[in-house]
Amino acid sequence: MHSPISLLYTFIHSTALSFLQSVQLRITVYTILSDRGGGEAATELYPVGHVTLGPKSGGMELVHWNQTMTSLRKPVTMWHRLGRD
Repeated sequence: MHSPISLLYTFIHSTALSFLQSVQLRITVYTILSDRGGGEAATELYPVGHVTLGPKSGGMELVHWNQTMTSLRKPVTMWHRLGRD
């Protein structure tokens, strides 16, 4: 079991309204794994999980999307559980 991680990330986007009616936005969180054994340190990105937002999402992701679409130019924040493939 992993410890809970607090992650706050803000982004601003600007695009055509017609595009927003069909887009799905997938945000993937990665961690960096380092191999420090002998010689040069190698790093590898490892996906922790993802969340998908958009008009075809469900649950709290759809609620978040709808709030964002009705609160133009205002920040909308919401916590999401990360899913795995």
